[in-house]
Amino acid sequence: MIDPSQIQEEEKTPLVMELLHLVQQLSEDNQRLKDEIARLKEHKGKPKIPPSRLEKDPKKNQKKKPKGKRPGSKKRNKTRKLVIHETIPISPEEIPPGSTRAGHDDWIVQGLKIELHNVCYRLECWRTPEGKLIKGKLPDSVDGHFSATLRSFILQQYNHGHVTQPLIWEELVDLGVDIS
Repeated sequence: MIDPSQIQEEEKTPLVMELLHLVQQLSEDNQRLKDEIARLKEHKGKPKIPPSRLEKDPKKNQKKKPKGKRPGSKKRNKTRKLVIHETIPISPEEIPPGSTRAGHDDWIVQGLKIELHNVCYRLECWRTPEGKLIKGKLPDSVDGHFSATLRSFILQQYNHGHVTQPLIWEELVDLGVDIS
């Protein structure tokens, strides 16, 4: 800050004095705002986090005896509720003479079977004595030449699997579906 007493008398014009007074006011305002910012930052500053209690009392942790496994950590039989579609017995490659069977171990493999399933609805045709031809009717569930399951598979692949139409077509052709 400039001290007005150090300014020579001929330079102390009313304009210079006014500017010095303005600089003084702005400096005070600036300092007041800095103080306000500092005060506000202290309230929103670093949160007070208590020190870790892990190392606080090591004797306390030693007194507790392990009670075994935690509740709910027991291994469950994940394949107990599965429906088994096929069982394939597998014998060891070489069984020494005199060996006796000691049971078996099950090894469950989960899979998905996607295969072609074509249905031919044979609509019987009958001719009445009047010469009129009567045909059997398709079930209401049949709509077109592609099953509801096939249509839903295509929609699921396209909408949820984000599979492109050419890749869906290629997959259907590989499965044996005759589609254009």
